[in-house]
Amino acid sequence: MATTRPNLNAVALVPEELDSEVCSTGFSVLRPTQLIDPSFLFAFVQTRYFIETVSGAVKGMLYPAVTDKQVRNVYLPLPALADQRRIARRIPELMQEVEGARAACEKQLEAAKALPAAHLRAVFESEESKKWERKKLRGVVKEFMSGGTPNTGIPQYWDGDIPWITGADVTNLWVSNGRKFITEEGLNNSATHLVKKNTVLIVTRTGVGKIGIAANDLCFSQDITGVFCNEKILPEFLVRYLLYQGDMLIRVQRGATIKGLTRDDIELLEVFMPPLPEQNRIVSYLKEKMAQLENLKSAIQNQQSALDALPQSILRKAFRGEL
Repeated sequence: MATTRPNLNAVALVPEELDSEVCSTGFSVLRPTQLIDPSFLFAFVQTRYFIETVSGAVKGMLYPAVTDKQVRNVYLPLPALADQRRIARRIPELMQEVEGARAACEKQLEAAKALPAAHLRAVFESEESKKWERKKLRGVVKEFMSGGTPNTGIPQYWDGDIPWITGADVTNLWVSNGRKFITEEGLNNSATHLVKKNTVLIVTRTGVGKIGIAANDLCFSQDITGVFCNEKILPEFLVRYLLYQGDMLIRVQRGATIKGLTRDDIELLEVFMPPLPEQNRIVSYLKEKMAQLENLKSAIQNQQSALDALPQSILRKAFRGEL
């Protein structure tokens, strides 16, 4: 057992092939007597009770550690050797079942993560989509807006009340605030623009393929191009279509040192143009599917949290004599 930072529970059972090897003074070596089964002892030092007990004895801030004596002073239940061996056999069996359930959850979550792309393909690769008009993006946009960064060396440009985002802040469909805010002075003395709600945000460098919609007025860095749609295309429809084309955007980016998309790359993108009622129907359909997907992912994650708690629950039962 590692005696430094015992809360991390760095413990191991020495395998037969490492018998009689040596270890550093950073370990407390627990050699079982004939009264205790090694696997039973190994299970015990992984219990929350043991971890909290030895962690509570830690001294020192820079080098938090416990001594051999403090480790050996911890009390443990000691049933008959036959019961110890039975418990020691049962614990790995139950832990294996937990790992199997975890693996199944991981597969479910991976499958769920693939669903958004599947829903987009179902819409934009449908037979109906083949009938839709297609136009260059420059033909359905009122304005393209570039971004910029106020001088970071001038304090009065920063810590204002105007949201300023970078490509790293585009993590959801709707983008409201980033990690930084600028002042009116910073806005007026830089290349950034203040754009209105519903402006489509296309990340053109450092994260190409990420798309979002401004949930409120905001500014952005040179990593983003803002697109303000005309009355013939809904911003949410355009964003869903661009997300469908995300891989294509990544493929067409160029540049030797820093890859990205140019204004021409964006303006020349071909977009589907179904009638507005059809756009509304598609947006509603995809919203519903994404809401269902979020509920599914939440249920899987809750299941994962429950499984993460099971190993300690198994160990508690084992050392209460309930296995």
